[in-house]
Amino acid sequence: MSFRNSLIPLALGSILLLPGCAALDAQDDETAERLDQLEDRLAQIERLVDSDSLIDLAASLEEIQSELRGLRGDVELLQHQQEGIQERQRETYLDLDRRLRRLEVGGAPTGTPDLQEDELAGLDAGEERGAADPAEAYQAAFELLREGRYDAAGEAFDAFLADHADSDLGANARYWLGEVHYVTRDFEQASEEFRRVLDDYPGSNKEADAALKLGFAYYELEQWDQARDMLEEVRRSHPDTSAARLAGNRLNRMADEGR
Repeated sequence: MSFRNSLIPLALGSILLLPGCAALDAQDDETAERLDQLEDRLAQIERLVDSDSLIDLAASLEEIQSELRGLRGDVELLQHQQEGIQERQRETYLDLDRRLRRLEVGGAPTGTPDLQEDELAGLDAGEERGAADPAEAYQAAFELLREGRYDAAGEAFDAFLADHADSDLGANARYWLGEVHYVTRDFEQASEEFRRVLDDYPGSNKEADAALKLGFAYYELEQWDQARDMLEEVRRSHPDTSAARLAGNRLNRMADEGR
């Protein structure tokens, strides 16, 4: 076979291989294009993750969460402090009224002992309530209130008023009956008792306090107009008193709350 004839098979083989090479080149191009697309998407994600705006947003969220945790702690602390303040105010107020009551019933000296618990226990349960001395009956009811025995105190003040509503201690008893209902959050009944102090005992030493607490009861009942009117009346009718000052504080609070 001549050299020329031997080249013919090689040339034919090369021609047959050309389509396969073209197919491989096309597949490589497609793969390369997909890789380029993936690299572009990865670069976009990396730019997003590394962006200052995202970092700032994450930092802001963390700061807000930290502030919320701090605020929750502050709220819990304030609630605890408020409960303690309210309890101390109640005890102080009750003690003050007890001392004032001693003067009201005859100017008894501060060394005069109060009616003791064992003396109360020794009273005959079947004895007619009308036979009891009004001052002793009032003192017994007030001691129950001071001890936080609200149900018993309410019953005792009711009994006192059934027999001694027209006595010098009638206004006080009606007022403290209202306080019993107020402290047990029966604001509807409390408002009725405070209103009766104003209606049945005009000009009494409990008038300003009853008007103030009536305004407070209306506030708790969310009767905003009535609460505002009553508190403003306290300021007009009883200026320069602690009741007027407390009424002003509550009016300011209502204004802040948009009431």
